[in-house]
Amino acid sequence: MSGPPPKPTAMLKLSGSWRARGRKNEPTPATRTPTMPTWLDDEGKKAWKQLVPILERMRVITEADGFALAVLCEAWSRYRRATDMLNQYGDVYPVKNADGSLKMLRRSPYSAMQMELALNVRRMLAEFGLTPAARGRLIALPEVKTDGKASLFARPTKAG
Repeated sequence: MSGPPPKPTAMLKLSGSWRARGRKNEPTPATRTPTMPTWLDDEGKKAWKQLVPILERMRVITEADGFALAVLCEAWSRYRRATDMLNQYGDVYPVKNADGSLKMLRRSPYSAMQMELALNVRRMLAEFGLTPAARGRLIALPEVKTDGKASLFARPTKAG
């Protein structure tokens, strides 16, 4: 298959696309928060604990999103580590001649790692609608009523 992957029906509905009507029988995972993996490091766990409430309020997290969220949290943790190393050791390091004089400055490998991880984090944030551009394409679904049924036909109320 060539081209970009198809947009999930839920995302099409959120963006108000007419294409969502033609899709049938797409799997719909339960809107439960996935369990945080035990293997995430401290920074990854902090990211998970920050993101889950946001995603719950946005009503975009399901039980099937655990792996993708874990990848995002792990990428964030690695990005933070690379940033910390750059802050500690700098963007460049000296390469010296045999006599100890400065031959040249080389770019830190953490710099390339940081840039690559920043791109990965941004892509994963967009997958969850957590960037301004991604959010601009979404329309929030109505909240679930206490009887467990979504009010799909209810008109949104104006906050005021």
